[in-house]
Amino acid sequence: MNPQFPDMDGAVIDWNKYQKNNIISSIVWMGLFLTIIGLAIYKTKMIEKGIKYLSYLLIGMQMVSLVVLCFTCRLDITANIRFSKEGEFELSREKNIIVFVIDTLQSDTLQKYIDSEYYQEGMLDDFTFFSNTVAGGASTNVAFPVFLSGNEYDPEQSWGDYAGEVWADNAFFEAMIKRGYDIRLYTDQQTVAGLPEDYAENYTITDGAKIEDYTHFLRKLYQLGGFYLAPQAFKPALWMSTEQITDNIDWGDEYYNINNISFYRDMIQENGFELEDNPCFRLYHLWGVHKEFCSDENLKEVTPNSVTEQQVMRGVAKELGIYLKQMKENKLYDQSMIVILGDHGRHEEGNIEANAAMMIKMPGEQHELQYSTAPVSFRNLYATLVEEVEEDSAAHGASVFDVSEDSDVERMHTIYETVMERTGTEFEHYKGSYARLIIQGDAGSGNYTEWDPSVINRMEYSVGDVISFLDESDPYADYFSHRFLKMEDGAIIGHEASMCLNLQNYNTKELVLKLKCAEVYGNSQTAKIYVNGHKIGEYEFLQDDTDKEISFVVPVEYIENDRAVIRMVFPKAIMSSKIEKLKQYDRDVAIMLEEIQLEEYDGMMVMLHKDKL
Repeated sequence: MNPQFPDMDGAVIDWNKYQKNNIISSIVWMGLFLTIIGLAIYKTKMIEKGIKYLSYLLIGMQMVSLVVLCFTCRLDITANIRFSKEGEFELSREKNIIVFVIDTLQSDTLQKYIDSEYYQEGMLDDFTFFSNTVAGGASTNVAFPVFLSGNEYDPEQSWGDYAGEVWADNAFFEAMIKRGYDIRLYTDQQTVAGLPEDYAENYTITDGAKIEDYTHFLRKLYQLGGFYLAPQAFKPALWMSTEQITDNIDWGDEYYNINNISFYRDMIQENGFELEDNPCFRLYHLWGVHKEFCSDENLKEVTPNSVTEQQVMRGVAKELGIYLKQMKENKLYDQSMIVILGDHGRHEEGNIEANAAMMIKMPGEQHELQYSTAPVSFRNLYATLVEEVEEDSAAHGASVFDVSEDSDVERMHTIYETVMERTGTEFEHYKGSYARLIIQGDAGSGNYTEWDPSVINRMEYSVGDVISFLDESDPYADYFSHRFLKMEDGAIIGHEASMCLNLQNYNTKELVLKLKCAEVYGNSQTAKIYVNGHKIGEYEFLQDDTDKEISFVVPVEYIENDRAVIRMVFPKAIMSSKIEKLKQYDRDVAIMLEEIQLEEYDGMMVMLHKDKL
């Protein structure tokens, strides 16, 4: 009788949504109660015998389950991965990149603090507040990979395949390693699942954790069991957050804990920074304004949710202010890039959690707090981070400073099922536990349309036909209305483009996808090609690849129901403002296509690109 409850992430639940379940549960439990009382009165001996044998049965079932669990559950070594506090307050004399991730910090929350009487005047001078930022993913585990890799999650792809791509040839981390950065992450393993061990100096495989207070721990487990089994009417009183259980698990003081108060205490105890010669990258993940609210404006522990979001925000601002002040006192501030951002928006009913707060200070900046309403996303932050390390403009896409307030860009945001449930909306197209949204207008407006690859640029396509963007009479070209900018010499596509081909005359064979490029914008463009969520290849388009036919094999098992959804991602797409003849369009551009073709693979193709699968 249990309904599908959301994750125990601390967000407030609207129990009114479960009134129907409450009524059904109450009727069933009342019926059972009255039945047992009746039998106990009139069939006492039968009830006593029944209870005795039922108890034996349940105990036996539990013992069998315990034995099976002991022999079938293997230790997951990733559960013991932690990030040590080593180097937490060590910075470089020469160059630093510092990222503060304030969990669930939404733009309006930060703005409300800045507008309040409690704002520390001048604290955020030199920063630019990008108030129209789209995170690209929610919850945390979906958002982190976007700004650390530039890869956005498409639910058509399996999560495992996507997670592998996040860290494969990660340009940001590889560039830092090449240039001798001291890289340290202060978060937990789940947010960066699959991170290679050599990507962070403080990556540690521990011996495990211990329970601090067994009485408290068992009480919470008992409460959790009660929540699962109790009548619906009692569930609000038994509901808890995951942290009420995990906070009692102690990994040791030497390992980082995502907690506002812990970070504050460590910082006060350190009272400054140790200096080193190598450039440094530091990522600090704070509990921020995530529910449950467990700390106040003075960074004191409080009863969960007994304070407001703004009180918690003032506490977070207090520790950020101390950190920035200490940087200035140690003469480390001017030469550092500093980013303050939420991983996604606020956990609340009706919110898609897209509008994460984001503020950036680049080295050498000196000005009052500035604002930008440019339509940026976390993938632009990734490009900005890479650019700062490589000192190469547009080396890996458009930075946040390349996007103007009038730019025409498409911003995607992938949400996990818990976020979907909180919106109160029935999504028509989702896959597995995720749905992908196209953000419409300002990120804080909450306006979006569902991203449904089965209807975008959809057409009936006869296998073997050439789709030509040069031929005005080509009937297929008319179907490309979404994010294809049709010009006289071809069709321009930007960061991402997709099409849905319903295959006619398909003989259940391997296919070959052929692309002919007319122009490449920028020095080069990396293309990642997917069919029905499966990556079929990757290719680096160079300037001399124009008019050259590039081919990719499509395995027969990737074709589903005689349909091919082709998705092309160009992570290095630049803004057209950098190209004189395209300045008027102010949009992201990667390549201009002349032709697209899907034909049966005859085994005789010469140039096939299946690398980096």
